[in-house]
Amino acid sequence: MLRKATAARYARALVEAALEAGVAEKVASELEGFSRLVESVPALGETLHTPALPASVRRRILLEILDRAGAEKLTRNFLGLVIDRNRISLLPEMVRAYRDMLDKHIGVVSVEVTAANQLDPEEQEGLRRRLERLTERRVKMRIAVDPELIGGLVVKINSTVYDGSIKRQLQEFKRRIAAE
Repeated sequence: MLRKATAARYARALVEAALEAGVAEKVASELEGFSRLVESVPALGETLHTPALPASVRRRILLEILDRAGAEKLTRNFLGLVIDRNRISLLPEMVRAYRDMLDKHIGVVSVEVTAANQLDPEEQEGLRRRLERLTERRVKMRIAVDPELIGGLVVKINSTVYDGSIKRQLQEFKRRIAAE
């Protein structure tokens, strides 16, 4: 819980600064890209996290990478601060919190959809339009496939779950029969 709260504080400060500077989406993209890089190159993550190297050395390594990528000054300063404060292990949580706060600010809601089968592009677009009408916001969908659902969908919007799966309907039917 402390990790999440700490990550949220860092993310909130960055969102405010990025919105003020007009670079919020670019910073989001850079943070997401850097987080993927650290995840895909474990040696880099270890190097940036190890207390065996002075923070100034880790910061120089970080800035070299960010400069080559053409990162925004705000991204460079933020990640440098993260290195200086030995918080690089919180980067994935910070990135998630930043994206969630930014999406909320610009009126986007993240929706998790689980389907029994792969949805074709037309089905995805139709579902997106229905969810946008339901939420009255732009929708960003993450779609997963779970054959155990048998058919139908499970849609999670924030903490609300809409379970229209055949699996749930069969479970409900079984419960009713057992109750009689």
